[in-house]
Amino acid sequence: MSNFTLKHYTKTIENYLRLDYKFSTANNSFNSHKKQIYLAHDIDMDTSLVSKMSLAEDLAGVKSTYYFRVRSRNYNILSQENIFLMQSLVDRGHGVGLHYEPRPGFVSKELDYENDICKLLEFLSYSTDLNFNIFNIHEPSRTGIDLSKILVEKNRCYNSPFFEGFKYLSDSGARWREGCFSEHLGKWEKMLVLTHPFWWYDKSPGENY
Repeated sequence: MSNFTLKHYTKTIENYLRLDYKFSTANNSFNSHKKQIYLAHDIDMDTSLVSKMSLAEDLAGVKSTYYFRVRSRNYNILSQENIFLMQSLVDRGHGVGLHYEPRPGFVSKELDYENDICKLLEFLSYSTDLNFNIFNIHEPSRTGIDLSKILVEKNRCYNSPFFEGFKYLSDSGARWREGCFSEHLGKWEKMLVLTHPFWWYDKSPGENY
């Protein structure tokens, strides 16, 4: 059974650090260090859980990138509280990006994805006074949308050229398809680890809902 406690998350990060892995955010290019990990977090439903996970990372001495939705029914990305949250992340060295999903009412062949994404990034940058210049895709397995080849400089989808050569691991649906990233310690030199703070808790799996 997978362990989704924040204590386990922090301990796993510390174990990677002991093996000389360097943790990077996606807002900048990766350095030339041999062992690298990019931690990413999709904020699908609840922004209030971001603080716990980012604090755990701060205590471990690493930084990550948080992707926020514009078209979520569960939270308003432009509320004062969420703008302050994102500003705090950036001030502490974390990255922020757009967790992209298309406008409703369009099927994939009818929508200019590049234009839509660029407008949203510009809108977020203007509205938050932060530099939103990267994105990843929301629920690609359910929608069937593949954005891997567009906007290469801004694209941080798991299958984008930016992550060529990286091992991809994700906790989507609270299930690690290839085992928790704690089970891959030392197996790969370059890794993209995507998590969803909604699944991670202090004491009980039910404390977030």
